[in-house]
Amino acid sequence: MKPMKAIFLLISLFLLCNCSSESSSSNYCDSYQYKENGCDTGKMVFEGSSAEEVNQLLCSALQDDELNRYCAYDMRLARYKQSCM
Repeated sequence: MKPMKAIFLLISLFLLCNCSSESSSSNYCDSYQYKENGCDTGKMVFEGSSAEEVNQLLCSALQDDELNRYCAYDMRLARYKQSCM
């Protein structure tokens, strides 16, 4: 496995675990934060009453360049392909 993909997976899993511990009012949660070349998307957290709702929020956010501060396009694209296609 390439080092970049391994880092991507570790960050995603870490954030997913953190998200579930912070969520008390909703049943489903997902999150991400990507950093690349000093550019940081910021932590994005998505909560909802169903997995489908959370996935729709996640997929929409991954495509939004402005929301993500125009950062980590390739990492967001990889996550989009993994989670939304």
